[in-house]
Amino acid sequence: MGSSAHLLLGCLLVATACGTDPPEPTPPGPSNLNLAIGTGAADGMPGFVPITDGQELMLEPGAQGGFHVFVNVRLDQEGVSAVGDFPIISREARRVATGQLVSKAQHKVRLTAGGANFDTEKSIPLFLCPTPIGIPVADEMLELKVEVRSTEDSAPITGTIRFLPRCPGGDQNTFCQRICFG
Repeated sequence: MGSSAHLLLGCLLVATACGTDPPEPTPPGPSNLNLAIGTGAADGMPGFVPITDGQELMLEPGAQGGFHVFVNVRLDQEGVSAVGDFPIISREARRVATGQLVSKAQHKVRLTAGGANFDTEKSIPLFLCPTPIGIPVADEMLELKVEVRSTEDSAPITGTIRFLPRCPGGDQNTFCQRICFG
């Protein structure tokens, strides 16, 4: 075999090994649907309260001595059709500056109709304090990722928002400062 044949064979092998087949198209699914993340009324009462990315949220004292913020989700009719009215909601909060996980939980919740949208029936507490040892949470920007799915194996509808948790004033401030700053 001459050098031209070797060169041609080499080019064919390289072209085959580094194939340029187009990637498989992603079928449209629940992950393409809109999920709004908000907070709720104090004390876990129903009511979706929209929040904006980067907004400050007050840490609320809990019954067991910790602090949390309330999380609510909102879907439209198309989203509820994809996940049902009693979906699994997974939440994961991380510090933006370091990527450290500060809270993770999963619950089955009921979505209820409220006009054209469907909201969580009750506000869901996202427990943040006491913090994992050495990881401050209060006054640190957190990123909250929420996934809503019909079953453990189904594709999720996802949403992400950042927020800044702050200790409350008054009687709870000193205790919050002590357990929410790592």
